Formats: sequence, C-alpha cells, structure tokens
Amino acid sequence: MRSPGRTKRFVSAVALVVTGALAVSACGGGSSGGKLVDGSWDDVVAAAEDEGKVAFYIGASADQAQRVVDAFNEKYPDIEVVIEAGGGDIVPRVETQMKTGTEGADVFMHADPAWYRAHEDELLTLSGPSGEGLRADAWIVPDKAVDVHGSPYSMFVWNTKMFPEGFSDWDDFLKPEVKGKLGFRADATKSAAGFLDFVETNVSEDYLERVGALKPKLYPSVVPITQAVAAGEVGATVAALPSVVKQLQASGAPLDFAYPDEGYGIEYVSAALENATHPNAAVVFMDFLLSTDGQESLNGDGYGVPARDGVEGALDPAGWTWQDSEKLTPDVLADWGRKLDRALK
Repeated sequence: MRSPGRTKRFVSAVALVVTGALAVSACGGGSSGGKLVDGSWDDVVAAAEDEGKVAFYIGASADQAQRVVDAFNEKYPDIEVVIEAGGGDIVPRVETQMKTGTEGADVFMHADPAWYRAHEDELLTLSGPSGEGLRADAWIVPDKAVDVHGSPYSMFVWNTKMFPEGFSDWDDFLKPEVKGKLGFRADATKSAAGFLDFVETNVSEDYLERVGALKPKLYPSVVPITQAVAAGEVGATVAALPSVVKQLQASGAPLDFAYPDEGYGIEYVSAALENATHPNAAVVFMDFLLSTDGQESLNGDGYGVPARDGVEGALDPAGWTWQDSEKLTPDVLADWGRKLDRALK
C-alpha cells in the first residue's frame, strides 16, 4: 500500500508473467440480492455469464472506460458492461446506493484512495490470478482495492491555431498574450485542491493570484476546459487528463500538449462493491482490469501509469508528486475554495 504524504516514483521493470488459480471469497453479495458463488474460478465465470451484466461506474472519461469495455468483451462477450461516467457527483450516488441497498454500481473507479480505505468493509475481496504480480504499492486496500490508473493532471494543453508555438514552462501561461484565453477550474475538489497545493508548493506561492490577474475563464472540471481549448473558446490550460486530450486529438481537434518537468498526478482506484447486484460479474471484471490486457487498455498508448510492470505504452512519470487524498480534508477543501474565490472571482 502506498504511504500517504510522500512522492511516488514509478520505474520501468521487466514484464511479469503471472499464472495461478483463483479462489474467490465466499462472502455474501450485496443487499441488492447478488451472491458470489463458492467454487472454482470457472464456476465464478459461469455465474458471471449467467448474470450477464456488470455496471461500471467511473469518475473519469467515458471514452477511456470504453477502451476497457471493448477489451473486456473480447474475452467475455457474454457479459454486458454498462458504463456510468461522472465527476464528483458520482461519489454521493454510489454512497446512497451502498446505504440503501438499491441497484447501481457493481465496480467503482474513482480518484480518491482515501474513500476506498474508509469503505473497506463494503468492498468485495479479490484473490484472483490477476491480483498476483501487481506492484506492492498498487494495493490501496489489501485484496480489495487497487490503484489501477495513475493519470497526469498537470498537463499543458493548447490550441495550436491560437498558440502555434505552445507552452513549455509554468511561466509561459503568465504572459500578457494569454490574458482572457486561459481555462481554469472554478472549484476545489480533491483533485483540483491537491493540484493547487502542488502549484503553491512547487511552482510559486503566488501563482494562483497571478493567474487570477489574467482573467481566466472558469469551468467546473478539466473535461469541459479541455473541450473549450479544442473548440477555441479558450486557448490553453495548465491541467488536463491524457484520456480527454487524446480522444479530442483523435477526432481532429487542433490540440497539442506537454508535461512539465515537475508534475502532479492523481491515482484512480477501483474495487467491486459488496452490495453489487452482479457480484460474480464484478469480480470477473475487476480481475480483467488488473490483468496485463486490462491494464494496457486502461493505461496503454500514453493514457497513464499501470498497476503492474511491463504494460506496453504506459507512462512512467518518475519523480512526479501524486495526490495525497488523506490530507485533503473538508476543512482544507473549504480553505482552497475561499482562495479560489478571492483570486479568480
């Protein structure tokens, strides 16, 4: 498990070939009515195919989730995956489901490791073959929740028609020609507040105030900011996600990007929920997500940092600072909200 409060470093290593048998925990499924079978992995897969469905709730790009689903269905064509993507709003929806026992998420992926630690008793136990060979620090909750995707967040993105020379340094965004053309977040979620804390600590104590002087256009998350850059509504941003940028580039948007030498990233954790309506399909989906093929679909092509070594095309942002969600308490978030209000509004 990763220790909160320290900078994580990811290093390359040889690929690991993993084999083994799966013995799924025989604990009961959720109050929605599902039950994990007590048997072999083949029995679990058969039960998952009988369930025929798994609901994948993800606090990230739906396009990135679709990459995973497409790869999953190549191996398990008889299990339909329903994607529900969202931002910070998806957390209370999942929590309501967990409290009321209503149908909803079977597998939940979100950028807040602390949330999974706080809900350890409400997660299904995983003990399958794909759980073997993961990085030791990938397990956020041992045998239950995994850091499946490390995503850069400090990401310089610009519209190549508006800024053909691009941006290579934090100070490039403070130039007079950027005034009124910068997209910036308006709220202080954990991801955004952690980013602001990183900038204040590692870039400049008054960077937020200097950005405010440029009269940036404000948005509720990095997704609409990046879309606005692609559309030419604004010209650049200092925070984005590779999954969003790459999908827009693939559609022909005039975007380019660069990573700063000192960067900040967020960790997306995934787990199967104990009250899953389709618990067997949930553990089968999680097992695939942890496999080399699953990790490549989630992190390959430069999309992110994987939970295991040897994933082709994955990022290796050695030396980046990663979000410490434990220290981003409600009081800290409220304080950053007030700082944003003073600097930007």
